[in-house]
Amino acid sequence: IEADGTEVTNAGFLEFVEATDYRTEAEIEGVSYHDGFIERLGWSWHNVDGMGAKSKPQHPVVHVTQKDAAAYCEWAGKRLPTEVEWEFISRGVERRIFPWGDEWDGSRLRWKDGSRLSLASVGSFPQGSTPDGLHDLAGNVWEWTSSRTNAGNGVLKGGAWNTDNPAHLRSAMRLDEAHDFSSDDAGFRCVRDL
Repeated sequence: IEADGTEVTNAGFLEFVEATDYRTEAEIEGVSYHDGFIERLGWSWHNVDGMGAKSKPQHPVVHVTQKDAAAYCEWAGKRLPTEVEWEFISRGVERRIFPWGDEWDGSRLRWKDGSRLSLASVGSFPQGSTPDGLHDLAGNVWEWTSSRTNAGNGVLKGGAWNTDNPAHLRSAMRLDEAHDFSSDDAGFRCVRDL
């Protein structure tokens, strides 16, 4: 497989919406979440943190569910990676602990280190990329995979801007949430079969 170099951006998601008239589950339900657990009425991908997504075109799209992410990838001629594929993309054949290697370095990603309390534009931390040049596989936003748990929840990988424990930013870490969960700390990237 070949993975996108970054998470899908607001600008990319806008192209999809304009081409298809797609409405996300957060738009339909009228609610999404801030920081993973604080309910926010009216928040959605185009109303991020109460601000319009058009003002931050290079930020990763957020407030999308597993279904929303899969719909975008299909439109783009791609798909969501499975959990195993995502982890391999991030860890490589060397089985790195973090995308860049085995040593923790908080300057290589957007995470909750006391000063960085929001999203960053995709690719803002090139020193945190994999040897193959894939960006933001740790931090910035959790990324949806196509995988589900035995309980039917969707699986996310990679940690986010609000993750404060380096252990939760390891490539092997997983988060499971309801497949219709959306928040300002959850986005995605696509992969393409070669």
